[in-house]
Amino acid sequence: MRSRRIALWLASGFLLLLVAAFLFLWFGNPGVFKPHLERWVSEKTGRALVIEGRLDVDLGRETVVIAEGIRFENADWADSGDMLEVGYLELRIDTFSVFDAPFTITLVRLDDVAIRLEQPDSGQPNWAVMPPSEDSAPKSDERGLDVIVRQIDTRDLRLVFESPERTGPLELTIASLSQQHRDDDFLELILDGTLAERDFDIHAVVGTWEALLAAENVSYDIDAQLDVFRVQSEGTIDNLVAPRRPSLTFAASGPDINDLLRILQLKEGGSGVIDLTGSIGPTENDLLRVDIEGQVGQASVDATGTLIDLQNFEQFSVTMQGSGPDLSRLLALSGMEGVREAPFTIDLDASRDGAMLIVDRAHLEFADASFNLAARLPGFPGVDAGSASLAVTGSDFARLRELLRLPGAAEGPFSLGLELDSDANGEEILRIEMTTVLARLKADGRVSADTSYVGSELDFTLRTDSLGRFGKAYGLETLPDLPMTARGSVVVEEDAVRVHGPLTAVMENTELRIEGLIARAPRLEGSRLSFGFETADLAGIVGMFTTAPGVPPLPVDIDGNVQLRGNSLRFGEVRGTLGQSSVAAEGVLQLTQRLAGSTFRVDSSGPAFEELLAHLPNFEVAPGVFELSGALELEADSVRLRSVELSRPRGDVSANVTVGLSRPEIVVDFDIGAQGRSVRSILPSLGPFELDDAPFSFKGRGGLRGANLKLDRFNAKVGEATITARGKLDLQRGGETTDFRFDLQIPSLAQLGLLENRRPRQQALAISARLRGDPEEVRIDNLVARVGESDVRGSLKLLKGDVPDLNVELYSDSLRIAPLLEEADADYDAVPEFDDGRVIPDIEVPFDAMHKMNASVTIDVEELRQEELHLSAVTLRAELRDGALRLYDAGFQTGEGWLQARGALEPADGAGSMTFSAKSEGLTFGYIGLGVGPTTRTGFDINVAATGTNLRALAASANGAVFLDGRNFTVPNNTFLKRLYGDLLNEILETINPFKTSDPETAISCIVLPIEIDHGKLGVNPEALVRTDKLRIVSDASIDLKTEKLEMSFRTTPRRGITISAGELLNPFVMVVGTLAAPRLAVDAKGTLITGGAAVATGGLSLLARATWDRLVRSKTPCETAAKQGMEALQDRFAEFPLKTEAQAR
Repeated sequence: MRSRRIALWLASGFLLLLVAAFLFLWFGNPGVFKPHLERWVSEKTGRALVIEGRLDVDLGRETVVIAEGIRFENADWADSGDMLEVGYLELRIDTFSVFDAPFTITLVRLDDVAIRLEQPDSGQPNWAVMPPSEDSAPKSDERGLDVIVRQIDTRDLRLVFESPERTGPLELTIASLSQQHRDDDFLELILDGTLAERDFDIHAVVGTWEALLAAENVSYDIDAQLDVFRVQSEGTIDNLVAPRRPSLTFAASGPDINDLLRILQLKEGGSGVIDLTGSIGPTENDLLRVDIEGQVGQASVDATGTLIDLQNFEQFSVTMQGSGPDLSRLLALSGMEGVREAPFTIDLDASRDGAMLIVDRAHLEFADASFNLAARLPGFPGVDAGSASLAVTGSDFARLRELLRLPGAAEGPFSLGLELDSDANGEEILRIEMTTVLARLKADGRVSADTSYVGSELDFTLRTDSLGRFGKAYGLETLPDLPMTARGSVVVEEDAVRVHGPLTAVMENTELRIEGLIARAPRLEGSRLSFGFETADLAGIVGMFTTAPGVPPLPVDIDGNVQLRGNSLRFGEVRGTLGQSSVAAEGVLQLTQRLAGSTFRVDSSGPAFEELLAHLPNFEVAPGVFELSGALELEADSVRLRSVELSRPRGDVSANVTVGLSRPEIVVDFDIGAQGRSVRSILPSLGPFELDDAPFSFKGRGGLRGANLKLDRFNAKVGEATITARGKLDLQRGGETTDFRFDLQIPSLAQLGLLENRRPRQQALAISARLRGDPEEVRIDNLVARVGESDVRGSLKLLKGDVPDLNVELYSDSLRIAPLLEEADADYDAVPEFDDGRVIPDIEVPFDAMHKMNASVTIDVEELRQEELHLSAVTLRAELRDGALRLYDAGFQTGEGWLQARGALEPADGAGSMTFSAKSEGLTFGYIGLGVGPTTRTGFDINVAATGTNLRALAASANGAVFLDGRNFTVPNNTFLKRLYGDLLNEILETINPFKTSDPETAISCIVLPIEIDHGKLGVNPEALVRTDKLRIVSDASIDLKTEKLEMSFRTTPRRGITISAGELLNPFVMVVGTLAAPRLAVDAKGTLITGGAAVATGGLSLLARATWDRLVRSKTPCETAAKQGMEALQDRFAEFPLKTEAQAR
């Protein structure tokens, strides 16, 4: 048909050219009118016509037209050059045939012709130069042809044809084409050329001439050969315009269909020969018989049928069998791509007599599926009073979906049954059953005789054993693995389909109900539905489709209605319950991009506000009634929460929030306020902090742009506590645009609430500061803080860079250190637990992290107090730089005493080094828990160095000395010791101090502790002295810090005037052994000598220690003597003081 249309368009073009030339040239010189002819054709076709050579016309009985160098422009969208180029054209026309059809051309001679034809993906081809007329379609009563050509003589014609379904351009070259009117009144056509560079020739005889002029009973004999492919046909066509009862035979043959498809530039469709024959002709009973038999590729066909004529299919019968290895390849030839490869067979036996259509058998095997159809339809093409059955079974539904281009994801075995029948009243009954691995569908109902099926009714039930498996097939991964059943009824009405019953979908404890009208209109305009939704767990249902952190796990029962108007769904009378709360809503959902223009109004109230938020972690609200209302507005670039109001009996909250959608970053604007008589009615707790009940107010207005928070106003008050803030916080770009001020005032922390069930101490808290930033640094200026009687002021500055540099400067006139919370009941019975049996933890020193930041710290405190501790002139100067932590100066004063210290922690040789030196004199404070008096004095010297990467390695490598000299203080006997090692150390001291159990406290005259440290081994040198108001205790001790083993021996004697029983004198014959984590008492076997039957106490002391003991016993001032001996033994191990200044240290 396409080649016929091409030929008609070309013939029409030539005829147009001919008629135009004839009319113009009848009266004058053709050369004069050539521009007018070109312009006229261009105006009629919209394309440029150019005749570059001569244009001659010789008028007479036979008019001769000769033109050279003809070019006709291509369509604007075409890629190639001119559509038509003709080097030489000669036409000889029967002049009188212009007035008496058909228009007769006695000779057409063409030389050097180029034709370029293109069919785009959509739209008209390039040869469609004029729109077709409304009556251009052929009519069965038309007779004769419009144009007829007696003789054609063509040389060197080239035609190129391109279309979307072809893999490349189809190129036809005609070396010669001749058509002659033979003496027997037949036309003989001989063509010689190539197609896709394959030899191509045609020999055809058509006639007679008189039959062609009448276009009736035209006989023909055609033999065409393309390389090894041949087509032959002969017969008689009763009407060339609208054939009815032709009589003909045809045959086609070739060795390989794929080779033919390649020649025609079509996609390959399977290998195999072409051997196809057929015939069309009248039968004895005045019918037309059609027979087709043969093979195309590897597909075979054998079909026989009869009909009245080719223009009338009111009566026919057909029997056909066919088979092939791959139906997908045949379907690909027709443009149906993507079908899986599969063999097929088909068997058909059908007939029609007027309105009666009978399908006795229609069977198709394809894609592992079997199709069987039988039908009897007395009112065809309608189905009134008819019956039909379709049964489809298969092993893989996915293959069937691909064939029919059905949506979905079902696969695996399936079956489909469809039956159409009539009941006693002549009404048609439809039954459908379909089963797949995903679900089972069953439907039945009445089909109306109306052509629009008005009055038809259908009841259906859909069941699935696993909604989860059903959902996964369609990309929903979170649906539960639960059975689901949906059932309902539909009735087709004049303008709508009514859903009634209602339609219900039930899954365990969830039910969805729908009923109403679905309009039979474009875009379902005017549809009206009511719906109901009920579930025992809203969070569980929402969680099937998306994450639901804010949805409460409460039962829901909601009813409402929805109407489809234009591009919107209008929800009205939405009412129901959420848990114990009632919910009402209405609104419009606009079906536009981003749902722009949608609005919803929601109102809710109930007796238990807490149940709506109980599932949120670390968040608590006061129980009780509430009322909540607000509006949601959706725009193309924003989402708005407008006029949100929450009312509680003792507090209210209002909010307006806008979330922007036009930027990739978060954009939020908010204006939020709250006030009431009870803050606990709105917010009873903030994580572990439980607020006391108090009046409150809150107002906040600002916005969020990405990570930039701007507060135009922020004021909050709870009781007498207030906080105000304003400014901008840049939380993303290193704070470079930050400028933020805040002020917190709490007159009484004790009245604010409880922290982990403990109340803060009665004191005020005030903090104010300004946080600023720029591309170079972030800093806190004007920092002022007061807690009770303490004050702190100062600044912090962080310089940005590859290695940030933090500078901290803090100053205080008075700093009183006390627990923020009221003390809990002390528990001294607990003994420290050590997971690996070691006291010194195996903690790595973070040398790598110390390289990632530089810092300097300056702290000055005029007065510092903690219970009995009273310090003045407290200073700290420290710096972390290039991975090294250096303590330049740390110290304080107390009375007439003082302390100074310095140290460093530095990376060194793949490990690290630590040094620490400290010296104090005349300190007048006692240790925590110790009683002090006017004469209390303490002094010490410390000088320690170590190497290692963790605390254990540092302890094991330590070298240095520690000297402690403490005078005139008391030790409580029943509490302090328990803080260290519980009952064990208490027992040890009871053993060496027989007065401990009888006295509430021990008065210490002095403690002299000279300690020498050598490669992690700690020992006293020469001995340690403890002198109480009743005893002298000399101890020899050693501790290996690497293994944590310890050994301590004691010698205890009463001071003069104090008596001890014989039993008590045995106490010194014990020692402490074990480890730091597990010390224990042991008998000191070497500490007791038997002399003359009496025990002589040595206390296990070495000979050197016993000599020291003798000196101490004989000395009138044993404390001073012990201190002098200790300093003489250790003096070379201590650093020089006073310490260097920070500048000198650098």
